[in-house]
Amino acid sequence: MSDLRQVNCEFLLEFIQMYRSLPCIWKVKSNEYSNRIIKNKAYEKLLTKLRETDKDATIATVKKKIDSLRGSFRKELKKVKESYKSGAGTEETYKPHLWYYDHLQFLTDQEITRPGIDNVADNNNDRGSPEKISAFALKPILISPFFSFSLFKYVGRM
Repeated sequence: MSDLRQVNCEFLLEFIQMYRSLPCIWKVKSNEYSNRIIKNKAYEKLLTKLRETDKDATIATVKKKIDSLRGSFRKELKKVKESYKSGAGTEETYKPHLWYYDHLQFLTDQEITRPGIDNVADNNNDRGSPEKISAFALKPILISPFFSFSLFKYVGRM
């Protein structure tokens, strides 16, 4: 059983190395990243590699494999970053348990989240002010002699 695991580990490392050699798939800032033709050729190379162990593999299988690898890496990377933010000493920082974590380090700069841009102005945090709340009131609207509904209706500032 350990021989099979060793073969799987070696295969996965070869797959990761091939993935790394194809930045058109993973490097967002690459000029080739938005070129579908180049990306499809790269996925075909990875598909050929994956078919060494899975004869029924498709490009969708390759993409799922990549998503799985990246997702596991992202979780470990988050734990590492959070341990540094917590102010823990060097002995207390999180040590990744994912055996291929170091082999995916080339993805680190791709996983950095950029701060969001707040395009809504916060006017002294007056979202819940009584003036704004009272601008909308429940007013019954008579639709027919038999039905009456209460709807929000703008009645202006009070």
